[in-house]
Amino acid sequence: MKFLTTLLIVFSIAFGQEPLPRGLTAEEKTRLREIGINRTITDPPDSIMYAPAEFDSVAGMIFAWEAYYDLLTDLIKEVAEDDTAWVVV
Repeated sequence: MKFLTTLLIVFSIAFGQEPLPRGLTAEEKTRLREIGINRTITDPPDSIMYAPAEFDSVAGMIFAWEAYYDLLTDLIKEVAEDDTAWVVV
């Protein structure tokens, strides 16, 4: 029974979707003139842009709490011991 269920799942995933076309479809070829029609040049930002590095120091971490997970609970406990942890419920 497990084999039959596995086989059914594999075939439904393999053949249940149409493959993406290579290149442009006929409709996309007729709409090529629309590419970039709404493109505008904007001014650069007034302030200095800063992208933090992967291991850069931070003020804390934000977690989204969507359900009760043991792994998430343990992670928040570990972070809260040394740093600030903000939890959004």
